[in-house]
Amino acid sequence: MIWHTIDGILFGVISIYFLQKKWHFSSLLLLLFAALTKQSFVIFGLGVFIILVKDFCKDFKFNKKDFLLFSFGILFLIIILFQYHILENYKLFLEQVFSSSTPSGFYKNSIEPYLFEKNWQSILLLLGLITLYFIKVKREILEFIVFILFPILVLIPIFNDGVFLGIYSMLLILIVLFLKFEPKNKVIFLMIFLAWSAGISWGYNSPIFLVFILMLKFIETKKQYFYLLWIIVLISFLFSRLKNTYLSDSIFTTKYVFVENMPSISGLLISENEKKYVAEANSIEKKYKNVVFLPGSPILDLINGKFLNRASWEMDVEYPNLEKDTQSLKQNILAIDKKQLPMFKDGFYKSSFTFEIIKNKKIIAETKYFIIYGH
Repeated sequence: MIWHTIDGILFGVISIYFLQKKWHFSSLLLLLFAALTKQSFVIFGLGVFIILVKDFCKDFKFNKKDFLLFSFGILFLIIILFQYHILENYKLFLEQVFSSSTPSGFYKNSIEPYLFEKNWQSILLLLGLITLYFIKVKREILEFIVFILFPILVLIPIFNDGVFLGIYSMLLILIVLFLKFEPKNKVIFLMIFLAWSAGISWGYNSPIFLVFILMLKFIETKKQYFYLLWIIVLISFLFSRLKNTYLSDSIFTTKYVFVENMPSISGLLISENEKKYVAEANSIEKKYKNVVFLPGSPILDLINGKFLNRASWEMDVEYPNLEKDTQSLKQNILAIDKKQLPMFKDGFYKSSFTFEIIKNKKIIAETKYFIIYGH
C-alpha cells in the first residue's frame, strides 16, 4: 500500500545515494530499513546487496563518517526494537511485513500489470520497445517526446476520475531509453529496480512514485523548464484531489462546510452530507450507549472516544479479531451503514463479521444513513 511503499522508497533511495558515495556500511543499513517496510523491497535489497559486496571487495576504503552514521543507525534500530516491543512480538511483525505469497501472486503483481489484456497488444508493445532500442534517432528528439509526455501523463487524472494511465508502459519505455543512451549508469538502473520493486504490492501496485522522477532525469538537459513542469504537477494534483476526493463528494459538486464543536474533526472542511452523517451517528451514539458502527467507520470511534482497543474496519482481509469480536460484541447495538453494506457483502472488501453478527438480531430502528440492529 502507499504508506509503507513510500517508506521503502525513501530508505531505498538513500541507500543508493550512500552506495554511490562508497559509504558501504550506511548503504547496507538503509537497505535493511527498506526491507523491513515491505516484502517486495527484500528483492531490491538482495540485488543492491550483491553490488554492495562486489564494491566492498573491489574498492573498500574505511570512511569514518560512514561508520559513525552506521553506528548511530544500529543504535536507533535497537531502540526501536525495544521501544515498540518488536523483539517480543517478532512473529507478528514478520507476518505483517513478510506475508506469504505464491508464484502466481508474484506474477500477478510484478509482471502482469505491464502487459495488456489482449496478447496482440502486448506483442505490439514488445515490438515497439525493440524498435525503439535499435532505431537510429537523436537523443534530443526523444527527450522532446518525453518532455511532451510528462504533462500529458500528469494531467490525465483530472479527466479520468483521479486515475493515472500509461505508467507501466512509460517505465518500460524509460528502461529502453536508458539502456540505449546510458547503459553504464548504475544509479539509474538501481532506481528503475527500486521503482519495479515498489510496485509489487497487493494494493496500489504501481511504479508511479519513481516514473516521473526518471522522466525528469532523462530530460535533465531541459532543466530551464522544470519549474513549469512542477507547477503543472501541483495544479494537476490539486484539481484531481478536489474533483475526486477520496471516498467523499467532490467540492465541485456539493457544498463543503467547516466542522465546529465536534471531537477529533473540528476545523476540517468536509461535505455537508458527511457532516449530517456524523451528526446522525452522534445522535445514535447518545441514544444507544453500547452501539457499534459497522462495517467500516473508524472515524466515528475516534469522534466518540470509544472502543480504544479496536476500530470499526471489519474487512476479512484486515480483521484478525473476527471470531473474538463476534463473541464479545453479541450484546451490543449495531448501527449498519446503508451505503457501505452492499460494498462489503462480497469481493475484496468482504465483511463476514458484519453479516454474521446481525443474523441473530432484529431491526429496531432506521435513520437516513443507518439501520439499527438490536435484540
